[in-house]
This record gives sequence, C-alpha cells and structure tokens, in this order.
Amino acid sequence: MRNVEEFFRRMRLQPRPGQLEAAQELARMLSNPAVGFEAPTGFGKTVTVLAALWSRELLPAVWRVRTYAVARHIADECARCEQRFFIAGGRERTCPLAQEYGAALPWYCRYRRHECSYFSKLLERAKEAYSGGITAFSYEDLSAERGCPYYQQLLVKGVEVYIAAYNMGLELPAAVEVVDEAHNAVEVRCLPESEVWEVLSPIMDELPESFKPSLVGELLEMQLARTHDLRLMKRAARVASLLKGVWAWREEGEVCVLKLLRPRAARVVFVSATLTPVAHLFNVPVVSVPARKREALVTTWLTTRYTDFDEKMMTSYNKLLFCAEKTLQEDPALRDQARPLGPELRLR
Repeated sequence: MRNVEEFFRRMRLQPRPGQLEAAQELARMLSNPAVGFEAPTGFGKTVTVLAALWSRELLPAVWRVRTYAVARHIADECARCEQRFFIAGGRERTCPLAQEYGAALPWYCRYRRHECSYFSKLLERAKEAYSGGITAFSYEDLSAERGCPYYQQLLVKGVEVYIAAYNMGLELPAAVEVVDEAHNAVEVRCLPESEVWEVLSPIMDELPESFKPSLVGELLEMQLARTHDLRLMKRAARVASLLKGVWAWREEGEVCVLKLLRPRAARVVFVSATLTPVAHLFNVPVVSVPARKREALVTTWLTTRYTDFDEKMMTSYNKLLFCAEKTLQEDPALRDQARPLGPELRLR
C-alpha cells in the first residue's frame, strides 16, 4: 500500500484538517469488499477518496453520480488531483435513436443492437480505426459518424476515473466503484396500477400458480426480446424497469417499488454527507467524520434567484457580509465555530 501523504505531495495539495487521517483510515478499510465514507459538506470527500484509492492502487474507478451537474464537479476535482477522467453518457444522451425509442431504448439496444446501423458501423471500424483506443474527456467528444457513441465509450484509453450516472448500464473497465451521494441511491418509483396490469395481462397465463416476483420481470424481458412492436416495447419497458426493485406495494391506485442501486464492481465505496440514515441498507463498515454543530444566521432580505441579480442584490450581499463580520466580532463563540478544526474519525 502506498503512503497517502505521497498522494498529496505529488498533487501539490495541502490537506484540509482531518483529510489526511480520513484518507489513511479509508485506505486501510478498503481491504473490505465494501465500505462507507461519511463526512460533512465542504470536508473534501472527493479528494479524500481519490487519495485512498491511489494509495491502494485501485484505479481506474467508476464514480457513480446522480446528476451530470455533479459529474462536472467530480471531473474538476479529478483534474485538480491530476487524475485522467472521462464523463460517460447513458444511451439517452449518446444514442442517435434515443428520441425515437424513448423508454424502450435500453431494451432495443440490448436485444436488437445487431439490427442497428450505428452499432454495425462501430464493429466495422473497431479493429482498424480504434486499434489504439480513443482519446476523450466526455461522451460529448464522441461522434455518431464513427459508429455507436454509447459503445465507443468502452474504447476510451488512459482513464483513471470514469464518471457515470447511477443507472448507466455500460460495464466500464474498473477495479472499484464509488457511489457518490449514496443517500440518493435509495428511491421509490411508481406507475399507475392500470398501466402495470395492462402490460402484465398478456403474460399472466404463462405464470405458474406459485412464482417469485422476479419471474414477472424475466417474462416481460422475454416479451421485449420477441416483439417488434415499438408501442408495446415502450409500455412494457417502463413496467419491467419498475419491477426490478427490492420491495413493491400498492398505494392509491399506483404500484410503488423501492429501488436500491446495485453496484457492479468487486469493491465499492459509498460516499455521502448523510450516510447514517441508509447505512444499514448497504450493510458496510463506515468511516465517519462527525459534523460540528454550528449556529445558523437567517437573513430575511436576501434572494439567490439569478433572474433577480441587479444592483439591489449586490447591495443585499454587501449587507450580508457586513452583518456576518460584525456578528463574528461580537460573539467569540461564533468566531471559534468559524475556525476550521480537525475532526476526529470514528469507525462504525
């Protein structure tokens, strides 16, 4: 295992209070197949995790994010740490047929990609044009003129951190998976009960008297694999996706399902500022940096709406800075709270 301090020296970064200790503890805990890391907002969780992964030589990694806005932030942090990144895009962002197929796109791509001209073009060019790999930083750098942009992403070379959305199904080459904002990896999805039963009714006769709920999803996928009816494919795809949850129930005319992100890599790191409420669902040891309780000052005159940005807003922000400085000067307790103090680590 490499020294975590060496990572910060090589990247010319000054560790924040507690960051070095957290990275060291996390690196030690990465001997487990899965581990959680909890630290307050502003602590520098991304850099801490990168340092631990570098120490354990577990790069390249897939960094799972909820939104592409978060992906840009992770990319900036990777660049600051001199780690080569690639922002991967799902089918809905990369496939030229996304608008035509809608919700059925993943199933069309899975079962009928041999009929797709873009996929065929990629296969034809792969050996000659892409023998040395592709150099890119984002899915936006890839062109459909060269073949399927979605599968081109597997040919991108020299990547240390792949940044991808939670639900992206592409099997990216990585030794470890980081689930960012892991508290969002648990969600509830619902569809109208009428829509679910309409899709399920044609296959109900195929079900034995006693069956597991997962069998319904499997039969739907078989139906998707057989059909060429795009309308049926779109409707069935929505229901099949819903039924892949871990627990389902009926509520006010809807079928609701609890869904939990299932990482694909052999090693997983769950990262969040609020991991504690959902940590039991992942059943992993957690390296936790406790947040300091701070007193809040609430303003009544300030707005953050961009459309309201004008001279009045600038005056309001000047007033905020003046009041904050005055309050800190008058209250020694608040002044002490504003000082960055190194938190103690604890393992749960």
